[in-house]
Amino acid sequence: MKHGYVLVFALAALMCGVLPACSSDSSDDTPKETQDSGREFVCPTDALMCAWGDNRLLNVVIRTTPQPPVQGQNSMELTVTDNDGNPVDGLTIKINPNMPSMGHGSPLTTPTFDAQGNGKYLDTNVVFQMGGQWQLDITLTGSVSDHVASMVQVP
Repeated sequence: MKHGYVLVFALAALMCGVLPACSSDSSDDTPKETQDSGREFVCPTDALMCAWGDNRLLNVVIRTTPQPPVQGQNSMELTVTDNDGNPVDGLTIKINPNMPSMGHGSPLTTPTFDAQGNGKYLDTNVVFQMGGQWQLDITLTGSVSDHVASMVQVP
């Protein structure tokens, strides 16, 4: 049941990352989500997607180069903040890209991220072997630990 909730949340996060309809203020086209506590998380318009961690301790903004990601090698930058919007440094971040419809992951490499400072983490070798819907299982560990699952469409 937890995975179903995560998938629904990931899809909602993806939609809010690309659709201005998620905004609570029609005069502002910046996508927003409201956490259970009522706190608003504003997703930057240049982001591929944004999501809260499963434990609602961390917020993650995902950007790729190129964007949207392509089949083959991509760079991925994560910006991680706490619930007050402060950057979170000192984390170890691992992503397991997998393709649920095909029943496999990315056998070439498991991306690991290098800290860039100010809550930013970068990996220049995120590989998607084929186009389609990919799930990113993101594990963040350190002084605060959380997990994010997001879906990415690779053309």
